[in-house]
Amino acid sequence: MMANAVPIRLHLTTEITLEQLIKQVSKVVLNALRHQQYRYEDLKRELDFISAGQQIASLGVNIEPFDYDLTFGDCKTSLHNLSNALIDDLTVFIFDRHDNNGLKVEFDANPNRYTEHELENHLAQFERLINGMLAAPNDAISKATLLSEDERHKILHTWNNTAYSIPQQSIVEAFRDQVLRTPTAIAVSSEQSKFTYSELDALSNAWANKLISEHIGSGDLVAIALTRNSNMLVALLGTLKAGAAYLPLDPDFPEERLRSILEDAQPKLILSCHEAIEHLPNVSPPIMLIDDPHSDISLNNNACHPTELTISGNSPAYVIYTSGLYWTTKRCRNSA
Repeated sequence: MMANAVPIRLHLTTEITLEQLIKQVSKVVLNALRHQQYRYEDLKRELDFISAGQQIASLGVNIEPFDYDLTFGDCKTSLHNLSNALIDDLTVFIFDRHDNNGLKVEFDANPNRYTEHELENHLAQFERLINGMLAAPNDAISKATLLSEDERHKILHTWNNTAYSIPQQSIVEAFRDQVLRTPTAIAVSSEQSKFTYSELDALSNAWANKLISEHIGSGDLVAIALTRNSNMLVALLGTLKAGAAYLPLDPDFPEERLRSILEDAQPKLILSCHEAIEHLPNVSPPIMLIDDPHSDISLNNNACHPTELTISGNSPAYVIYTSGLYWTTKRCRNSA
């Protein structure tokens, strides 16, 4: 037996009922059958779907309403469907054998895409969906469930059981713990440079000591206006280790917005770089360039020793401005 596949297109909504869907499918299939002499292979060629794996639709439905009561005189026969056509993805076969045993549904799939367990699960979900729609034919089919109670419990409860006790420590303390665990692991990398946890700790210590020497300390605010590279993390950690909070500034922001933020926040210092400084407005806080050579910034033990400050979890960590009504800024302060 030779059969031609006919593509159909359905319009589904979240409110459509089973009765409405059946009427739509009946009408669409009836119209599509007018073109069943047009070969599926020719249609794919017309649509330029000629490469391997390209299909008009990945899901196929094959309904086979055949009478399997085939006899030759007094000889009875037993019919078995041994094989179907090559399946690219998934095809649903529905058999009506007129044996008073109802419909038989089989899923035939590409073994490279589905395991036997996955197929069994899809078939169980399909049966659950059909039973749900038949039990409430006037309800929207979107209300019918695919999930078993075990699957629903897994998604809603098991997968969401992610409670984790967070240590009551500051960002600086958490970072120091990570340095002790993985000192030689890469902590941050960019096109310009990369640092291990130990190197990042040492450089941020050096910058913290430098900021302290510039009279930056607890309660102060340091604006960070840097391009996205490894030095940005050095600046952020250095600022926190000095006891100050940082104010992130995006150099790509419009100059007027940057000016508004700086005038409102009044940072004590701006940490920037040569690439970003040309985008900053002319404001009063002093600017220090992190990519300039600094004699007191190195991995030398004399420069990178830890500060003696204690940073608690309640210490201010950063101040950030979000867009408010009509592009006015709103200020938020967050703890370490």
